[in-house]
This record gives sequence, structure tokens and C-alpha cells, in this order.
Amino acid sequence: MSAAARAEVALITGAAGDIGAAVARRIGRDGTRVVLADLDGRAVESLAGELGANGIEAAAVALDVTDEESVAAAVAEAADPTGALDVLVNAAGIVAVERFEATRREAWLRIYEVNVYGSYLCLRHAIPFLRAAERQARVVNVASGAGKRPAPLIAPYACSKAAVASLTRSAAAALAPQVRVNCVSPGVVAGAMWDQLEARLEEVGAPPAARLAGRVEGLPLARAGSPDEIAEVIAFLASPASSYVLGQDIDVDGGQTMR
Repeated sequence: MSAAARAEVALITGAAGDIGAAVARRIGRDGTRVVLADLDGRAVESLAGELGANGIEAAAVALDVTDEESVAAAVAEAADPTGALDVLVNAAGIVAVERFEATRREAWLRIYEVNVYGSYLCLRHAIPFLRAAERQARVVNVASGAGKRPAPLIAPYACSKAAVASLTRSAAAALAPQVRVNCVSPGVVAGAMWDQLEARLEEVGAPPAARLAGRVEGLPLARAGSPDEIAEVIAFLASPASSYVLGQDIDVDGGQTMR
């Protein structure tokens, strides 16, 4: 009798966030061992406990995606003891709301450092472990619909997410066929991030069309999405079911972007 196949392992950055946590719950239900990584170590420890109580094998690690030593340690811990990693989900990201002409250099650099360089750094350190997987490994980056439309109040974020989509295409070309790289671009997603955005948008006097209700009103599906709905698409791209999908940026936005 052949030995049982090992459970797949997924490293999820930004796992304390709405989408990262939803992804952990979703792919964990498929039997994948999830390693939850976030700057907020306490939050991912709590999430790992919740998942464990629900029968999902989960571990937590504190991670600063802009710090190379932190990234190297987190990736190695995720791949231990087999030395292989099957899935990487780059969901770590930050956003700042400011009037276009008032956005400072520090904000631009910090947002790019986390959203773009952080995604690249995690991917670069994961490559040897992804290539060691028993079958084709998968990477899913989280971009944003903001990178495809004018977003003057969150310009650094929007530009950084356009860059994440570009990074995805470059990585897909570089790493295929051993590793498949794709990304998703969520639209308006209800949750803690939008709660924070709403408060700041009010502070800067954002017009109604830039607020949550105004954004939702303009959507063909006429509602905000949920983190679970985004997680379903990420789970597809993170699974062998998407075996012929490569270098794609999939919009999950209620019809905001149609081609």
C-alpha cells in the first residue's frame, strides 16, 4: 500500500485582514495546512486557534513583508519539515486616504514597499520551496480594482495595486511551468478595511461617489462583496482546478470592470 499523500501547505500573508482570514478558512476546509502570517502576530495566533478548533491545521507566524530576514524566516517555517510549499497567497497590503495634491513622499514609498516590494520579496524567498512541491505550485497575489480606475484619494494604493498586477505577469512568465502565478482584483468589499476608509474619507470631505454607498450604487450587482466571495476565487486559483490559468488578473468586483 502506498504512503498517504501529504497535506498541501499554504502560506498566507496579511492573514489578519478580512480577505486573508477568509482565504485561510476557505482553503483550510479543503484539508490544506495553512500558515497564517501577519505583522499583527496576536491576531494570527487567535485566528490559528479558531481554525484549529474547527478541525483545520493552522500555524501562525509574525511577519513584516518589508523585512528580508522576517520573510526568509516565515517562508522557511511554513515549509518545515518537508522543505516544500504548495501555495503562496500574497494578501498583505496597506492603504492611505489623502487628497491627491497632499500625498507625501513617505506615504508613496511606504505603500509601495509593503504592497509591491513585499509581495515580490515573499515570492522570491518562496521560489525554492514552491519548486520543491510534489506537483505544480500556485501563487495568488491580491491586487485591486482601484488599480484600474481613477482613484485620486488613494492614488499611491491604486498605483501600487496596478504594479502588483504587472508583477504577477512577470512572475508568471518567469516561473512557469513549475509554478503558476495569478492575481485577483477585488472591488468594493465590506469589512474592516472599508470601515477605516469610510472614517478617513469623511475627514477629507470625499464626495458621495467615493464613499461606500456611492460606490455600491454604481455596481451592476448593486451590493458590496464579502471577503468570503473573494476567497472563493482565490481558492480556485490556489488549487489544481485552475491548472490552465496563468498570469491572469481576475476581477471580483460585482461587475465594476467588464471587458
